[in-house]
Amino acid sequence: YTGLKERVITGLDGSIEGVEGTKVDVTLVATAPLGACLLALDNGQTIAMKSVGNEATGTLAVSADSDYGIRATDARQNDIPFPARFSIHLLKDEPPKLEVVYPTIDTKVHPLEEAAFAVKAEDTVGLSELRLHSFYNQEKEEIQRISCGSNGQPMLDKVGEFIIDLEKRSNAVKGDTILFHFEAEDTKGQTSSSDMYAVHVRGYEIFTAYGFHPVMPAEGYEGPALINVIGAMWDLHSKKNT
Repeated sequence: YTGLKERVITGLDGSIEGVEGTKVDVTLVATAPLGACLLALDNGQTIAMKSVGNEATGTLAVSADSDYGIRATDARQNDIPFPARFSIHLLKDEPPKLEVVYPTIDTKVHPLEEAAFAVKAEDTVGLSELRLHSFYNQEKEEIQRISCGSNGQPMLDKVGEFIIDLEKRSNAVKGDTILFHFEAEDTKGQTSSSDMYAVHVRGYEIFTAYGFHPVMPAEGYEGPALINVIGAMWDLHSKKNT
């Protein structure tokens, strides 16, 4: 289910790391023809290796944390000293880790804004998809999706960016609310979800009067209530002689 391709790892370190069920071919290369060879697991199990000339290969499956060693003889059935043992580490395929990039708090936008959303996800094996779930007022849920693959391989981390274009809504007015949350799914089908957040549509006249920050949404001061403005003007009018 991981979608991971086979890998060949060479070197003197025979340590193994993989998710449960991973099959590993262990190949021993000698300077002379080999005889009988075994993979000796720490639980007492042995796995026969097939010897051809100077090489011997055996296959084991990763099922738990453990270790193994190699027992080998040469073509004359003399034991070959092999004191080293190697670790087998089981990677637990946990659900993805998810972090909201922005907006990380309830925020406000104006009715013609392209509201931007972003989330970062990580997984030990591979991500499948990032999703933005949104509800505009009482409308049906909308889901935007971003696939997490590169050159046919699942990605271990991904930042997904989404847009809700309010300009395409001719009926967007002050007081409208968008409820949203993010979701990440890995190649095993496990999902993680963020908290629920809200985006509120503010009046367009407030945005035009008080400006727009180049990075943050149209937040900030919304101006005084109309009755306060009228009261201040009346106070000035009544005191105009002084």
